[in-house]
Amino acid sequence: MLKKTTALILTSALMATAVSCGSVPEETTVTTSEETSETTTEATTATTTETTEPEPDEGSAGFDPSQPWCQAYLEALPGIFEDPSYLDMLTYTLIYLDGDDIPEVFIEGDCEAAGEIVLTYHDGEVCELWLPRLGTQYIPGTGLLYTCTGHMDYYPVTITCLNDGSFDLVAEGDYYMSEETYAALAEDPDAEIVYTYEWDGVEITEEEFEDHIAEYYDMDSSIYPDNFYSYGDFQTLLTTGEW
Repeated sequence: MLKKTTALILTSALMATAVSCGSVPEETTVTTSEETSETTTEATTATTTETTEPEPDEGSAGFDPSQPWCQAYLEALPGIFEDPSYLDMLTYTLIYLDGDDIPEVFIEGDCEAAGEIVLTYHDGEVCELWLPRLGTQYIPGTGLLYTCTGHMDYYPVTITCLNDGSFDLVAEGDYYMSEETYAALAEDPDAEIVYTYEWDGVEITEEEFEDHIAEYYDMDSSIYPDNFYSYGDFQTLLTTGEW
């Protein structure tokens, strides 16, 4: 069941973007798991051989639209916002995020402040992940999402894993420009820009930061969602099964 309280967060962002796309991003809403097992992490990071999505020819039948997940997504989408007109401000596509044959819905806003949403169908229910801003990547078939979509010299990094219908936070860090760097730039616009890197709240080097990401996520296997549809065309896709 879609979380109405979370929907209000993105609704506020979308209202702001109708005026300006320069608003402050909302916080990421993630259903986290305090205990992500080593087995899950090893299994998801090991699957890197299949890194591209299937690309059916235009007009070909991509899937059977009578499957339960098609109807579930069609019914869930109108309930995301209290004002259904916001649905037309987003674009939609299907991705195969985890290892089953049921795709996820990836939803993208019309500008940075609108953010992104990922829907998954599991055990007869649609579950969701809400992400601030744009630019999330994923590794097909692994369940892994990589989000580094900061703004104004602050860049939070999260690695999330879809497992049995649950979006679990696997790892996180951030990097940002320090007050000292801001002060140096105020005196000399050509001063070197130096970022501070933190992982789980501990300050580390840039190299250590990248090493931590590599422990959980293979950037070489990562891709961006593509082939986006308008809301009306996406409804047709789910109804007909034709790309």
